Amino acid sequence: GGLLGMAVDPGFATNRRIYTCYASGSGGTVTDVRIVRFRVAEDLGSLTDQTLILGGIPAGAGNRHLGCRLAVGPDGMLWAGTGDAVLGSGPQDVNSRAGKVLRMTLDGAPATGNPGGAWDPYVYTRGHRNVQGLAFRPSDGAAFSVEHGTGCDDEVNLLTAGANYGWNPGAGGGY
Repeated sequence: GGLLGMAVDPGFATNRRIYTCYASGSGGTVTDVRIVRFRVAEDLGSLTDQTLILGGIPAGAGNRHLGCRLAVGPDGMLWAGTGDAVLGSGPQDVNSRAGKVLRMTLDGAPATGNPGGAWDPYVYTRGHRNVQGLAFRPSDGAAFSVEHGTGCDDEVNLLTAGANYGWNPGAGGGY
């Protein structure tokens, strides 16, 4: 658990905003993973204006696979890669935020261009095990994720809205 990811707002020089992703809870029990925006004080010594951007990212049991990487894309959206939280059905369930790449505005609204329909409005892609990084190709802004596999099958994926990247531990290929 703990602090899992951080991104700096493109307008940081004027708005002093950062975005964090962390495991939330108390007494050693993690209840969920949250994306929270803060304002950095002028002296860089403290954080203020804590604002929940998105909660409800599953923590699962045992604090495993809580991956949460943040990046602001060239489209101006906040992207978040999540872990499957060792929930067998999570990565394939389009209404779970486990094992997904999520995409939202910097104020926390679902991004236009996400699949929508029957899907959780924040979900951009599904079928991920534990996203460890997000990057964007400079020439065209294409989004990529990096995730760790079960042993030797780590992945680099070109992300496409609505795509399924195949991790399905609930179908007998899991843990």
